[in-house]
Amino acid sequence: MRGTGIKTTLMPTGVKSGPADALNTSMNWVTSDYFETMKMRVVAGHGLTGRETTSPPTPAVVNQALARRFFPGRDAIGEHLGGSDLSKPAFEIIGVVSDAKYRSLREDIPPTIFMAQVPGNGPNILHVRTASDPRGIINAVRGELRSLDARLPFYEIHTLQEEVDGSLWQERLVAALSSVFGFMAAALAGVGLYGMLAHAITQRRKEIGIRMALGAVPGAVARLVTRQVIAPVVGGIVAGLLLFLLVSRWMAALLYGVRPADPMAITVAAGFVAAVAGIAVFEPVFRAIRVNPAHALGEEH
Repeated sequence: MRGTGIKTTLMPTGVKSGPADALNTSMNWVTSDYFETMKMRVVAGHGLTGRETTSPPTPAVVNQALARRFFPGRDAIGEHLGGSDLSKPAFEIIGVVSDAKYRSLREDIPPTIFMAQVPGNGPNILHVRTASDPRGIINAVRGELRSLDARLPFYEIHTLQEEVDGSLWQERLVAALSSVFGFMAAALAGVGLYGMLAHAITQRRKEIGIRMALGAVPGAVARLVTRQVIAPVVGGIVAGLLLFLLVSRWMAALLYGVRPADPMAITVAAGFVAAVAGIAVFEPVFRAIRVNPAHALGEEH
């Protein structure tokens, strides 16, 4: 989930690659239990057994993205992939597994090829699946590995959830800051609406008293005073949505799991602003419909 990894350029044997195909495939060396541990389903052929030969064409498993990219509409099992030497196949596909994110949550799943891990071939990452809290088995796993070789160094022991959370730090920071500033803006807007309506009711107290003396019902008085805030609230929501749509393309890089013009998010935001306005005007409207006509008509302004 860190945006890193090994990539190479692969093409079906006999098909020449172009500039757009550069580094088109991610590579990963794994053991036979990797797919089961990571819950990646084998959808065609079979997975790695650990007894694969290393001489070309090397048996390999590919993901569905690679099968769709290079072998659309046909079975990829038994097909060959090569690199710079188009006449010599480097890999033979023995299985296809379901797609999964590996390098980044943001990227589209790239074509990926999996080969059998060669023992002692550089640093390794050990994946352990457990039905209980994964943090609770770290010491037990560390002890087991120490019993195999006390000299083994361990680096960066994390749960997969921690890796995912760490990869989304930018999105979480933007979300937190946006929430804080959004609530502050909503509070200021609410205070402004409350003050404006409260002042207007004070100024029109005598008018309201006359209307009620002539038979105006509380509902009519409520509509009369709230009409003053409907226009600015609706205008503010429309102006905000238009401004948002103008800058949404630049905001796309800061979002994850939601599209900039997501209808649900826009509806919730507009509804939140309307709710804040409703809360802000509730007390002034309630005060307006409780005006005593006799007292209001006897006041001097």
